[in-house]
Amino acid sequence: FWLKGSDLVQRKTPAMAPKKGDKKEKAEKVAKAVKQPVSKKVKKIRTKVRFYRPKTLVKARNPKYPRKSTEGRGDKLDKYRIIQCPVTTESAMKKIEEINTLVFLVDIKATKPKIKEAVKQLYDVKCAKVNTLIRPDGKKKAYVRLTQDYDALDVANRIGIIKRGPEMKIGDCSQKWKRPVTTESAMKKIEEINTLVFLVDLKATKPKIKEAVKQLYDVKCAKVNTLIRPDGKKKAYVRLTQDYDAL
Repeated sequence: FWLKGSDLVQRKTPAMAPKKGDKKEKAEKVAKAVKQPVSKKVKKIRTKVRFYRPKTLVKARNPKYPRKSTEGRGDKLDKYRIIQCPVTTESAMKKIEEINTLVFLVDIKATKPKIKEAVKQLYDVKCAKVNTLIRPDGKKKAYVRLTQDYDALDVANRIGIIKRGPEMKIGDCSQKWKRPVTTESAMKKIEEINTLVFLVDLKATKPKIKEAVKQLYDVKCAKVNTLIRPDGKKKAYVRLTQDYDAL
């Protein structure tokens, strides 16, 4: 500072030139700022009070070895456990003949698709439909209707539910046979509706009675009806075809 008259005058000092090192640092700083993207911090607006995990890829399990070495004894529901035994009652025989349907007792936990698959594996037949029913005694019954390509009588014969043709002996028929009924009402049926009446074994089914009549008397039956009398004996009404005369 120096005085000129009454004013205080500041002396101008010449500016010092920047060093070479300073220029380099400045240039590097600018280059670094240019390379980096300009980012603005955006605050996410939240409208819910809960935080949810973002959706990520979830792959199915692909274990390299089984966690259990053997299956549990009670969990295995195979074809032999599903199908327990065939039902051989008179109504079941009627279903085999009339609507091409086999009847089985099955496991209580067995489902319709499993029953269908088990029948296919055991008897090599295709099922059109499966219906199930739980009886009052707690056992489950399955009605397996076969496709038109398969005959339920053939399958029943192969399983051993019924025997027919050359496999059935006359001796077996005679065991089911007892005697013809010769009452007045039976004679009336012979004359009017071409029907013979017999006393048969209590366990004899309609298909077996039909086959026995064919083998013993060489006639064809149109229809067989059965009746258990109050004394416990079984009576069979055998209606012959139009080609044969009951008289």
